[in-house]
Amino acid sequence: MKPPGGSENGGSREKEIPWHKTFFQNTGDMIFIHLLSEDGLPGTILEVNPTAVRILGYRKEELQGTTILDLIPPERKERAVPVVGEIIENGHTIFESVLITRSGERIPIEVHASMISHQGKRVLLSVVRDLRPWEQARRRERKNQKFMEDVFEAIQDGISVLDTDMNVLRVNGWMERMYGFRGNLTGRKCYDVYHDRDSICPWCPTVKALESGEPHLSIVPYPFLEGGVGWMELTAYPILNEHGRVTGIIEHVKDITEQKRAQEARDRLLLALEQSGEILALTDKEGVIQYVNRAFEKVTGFSRKDALGKTFALVKSGAQDREFYRNLWQTILA
Repeated sequence: MKPPGGSENGGSREKEIPWHKTFFQNTGDMIFIHLLSEDGLPGTILEVNPTAVRILGYRKEELQGTTILDLIPPERKERAVPVVGEIIENGHTIFESVLITRSGERIPIEVHASMISHQGKRVLLSVVRDLRPWEQARRRERKNQKFMEDVFEAIQDGISVLDTDMNVLRVNGWMERMYGFRGNLTGRKCYDVYHDRDSICPWCPTVKALESGEPHLSIVPYPFLEGGVGWMELTAYPILNEHGRVTGIIEHVKDITEQKRAQEARDRLLLALEQSGEILALTDKEGVIQYVNRAFEKVTGFSRKDALGKTFALVKSGAQDREFYRNLWQTILA
């Protein structure tokens, strides 16, 4: 025997609501069911869901009995005829348009429209999505993209984006200014456009980055337009996908030609100082020895290790006889 108001298993009786009614009442999209007019245009609205009422700001009773064309800007109405034609021919279509709210706001929308049977009649079912959240997201995306573009162009070093076959996909303004004389940079092999070679450069850090998935750095030569060779610090950064697979390379290059030339000049000077037969020593303003050459070591008998960090009092330490110091100072003063 059933308990009053309950099921045989003792649970409370629940009225089953068809899923399509639940969807109609609770979906976040607007839904319109409307007739077709005799001239092939969207006709009277028969049903509208709560979401459409909320977004558009009209009462349900205000929307029923009107047409969807009453909610569309005049310049958009001429598109209605071909759209309905597509629906009749194909049974379904998707398009973008605009709806006007009670307050006059224009809402960008995406419409999925289909022919259905409703209460024995052929009617149009329009599921309408409010695109404002997507438009806002797209504006943010465009703003972020513009920011990244500005950063990319503002970097005062060279940036190249390569694919895994070492084709140049994109470069920043610095690279355009540096290599623009070679014509279009994109779509060409990096070793061709940057180094005027027919094959991969033997020093290439990009090859190592592609193989290892780790950044690599090399000091590499590059040919000057007017002849000669310059030098760049080239770092290759791998671009990894979500599985850790290398999908491309970002090359960052810094022109270090002037620094390298200055270092080479310092190296030549140091070599000349080392090979000089004259005693040479450098001190700071306090008289502390910072550098001595080989001649100093040979004449004084003090090694470079002994001399660095000391003053010239070192050579008066008594480690040598008076004749030695006389000859030493004569050599220094000569």
